[in-house]
Amino acid sequence: MEVAVRREFEPIATPDIVRWDVSERCGFISRDDEAKGGEDTEVKNPEQMNGIYSKHENGQGTLVLTGTSEIPLAVMYAQARYNPQTLPLRTVAPGHAFRAEVGARGKDTRGLYLVHQFTKVELFSVTIGESLKGTGNHDALPAKTDKASEQELE
Repeated sequence: MEVAVRREFEPIATPDIVRWDVSERCGFISRDDEAKGGEDTEVKNPEQMNGIYSKHENGQGTLVLTGTSEIPLAVMYAQARYNPQTLPLRTVAPGHAFRAEVGARGKDTRGLYLVHQFTKVELFSVTIGESLKGTGNHDALPAKTDKASEQELE
């Protein structure tokens, strides 16, 4: 986090919960074949996607746990128009990620949704639709994040 802030990424706090349709628009849909509507990607059972609340039988309005900070960050920037002179916009967000526990289905866990929770840091940039090289954005990203963190945080 500190490395990114020093490289002029703006820190942003993101929510752990988003609407299911928002997650789907960002390309995050359940990998569970039972949740997919066959060959099309209509999700028939959105609660399989770490769903936590729905006020509609059809899943409309269902809230899901985020798997990454990228989802709320993408939504935050999605509807705006940007002056190319103000780009790139660089953000860094610590966020909680949730993954279904492997083998957590069966009669012993019926009614429970077991997930692993962990925290990760996401770098998110809004750029023009050209290659990152030459825009200055590529230079802001460390070649190896782990190595940069080790060297710069010690």
